[in-house]
Amino acid sequence: MPLPLLLTVPAVIAGVIGIGVVLEEIEKNEFEDMQYRDDKIIRDSLDKIRSFSDNCIKMLRLLIKSEVQIINSSMKEFIVELEKLNNTEFAETIYLKELKALAIKKGELIKAKESQLQLFVKVASDIGNTFIGKVNPRVCKLKSYKACLKYIEIRKRVAMFHRNLLLLNANLEQHIYKMKQIITEKGTDFSRFSIEEQNIINEAMALAIEIKSILDMPIFMETGGLLPEPK
Repeated sequence: MPLPLLLTVPAVIAGVIGIGVVLEEIEKNEFEDMQYRDDKIIRDSLDKIRSFSDNCIKMLRLLIKSEVQIINSSMKEFIVELEKLNNTEFAETIYLKELKALAIKKGELIKAKESQLQLFVKVASDIGNTFIGKVNPRVCKLKSYKACLKYIEIRKRVAMFHRNLLLLNANLEQHIYKMKQIITEKGTDFSRFSIEEQNIINEAMALAIEIKSILDMPIFMETGGLLPEPK
């Protein structure tokens, strides 16, 4: 074999080996990049779910805090003022008995609300755990999207409860203020109040009953799903 050809063959072989090494390195880098992108999608999906879940938990805690404050303040104050009145139709009604029981059973109510919160936390944790060990980023992204939609629905429901509760309570507080003025000026004989003054008392009673209905109303089923939206 001529000398130039002998010298060329090893060079070709070396070149082929070198190209193979380069291609292998490229494939390795591409695989690592793809793995990084997949891992990032999974991490981002899980982070998004945790963020939405945490926001829901904050809203639930805020709702419970407001409910406790309303029971301890305006609802309690309303009952005190109402019991000052004589010759009313409220004394023997089931509504007044339930309102009085609200203060007595406050601990039970709060315990039930906390149980609802813990139920949600468990469900949220279970949803998050379904992402652990997932290798298909598309599945994770889809599950994340569906979970976030669920959390948005929960947050909207809790926000609706909270908003309605605060609006009703603000209205009740105004009526309590007027009740105090009426009692100061007219005394405690309900029968001597004007029609307008009696209506103020009746409206306050209706507001208190509506607030109690919200306080009693659960948000979640035992399975952790949302109860049907109240009409």
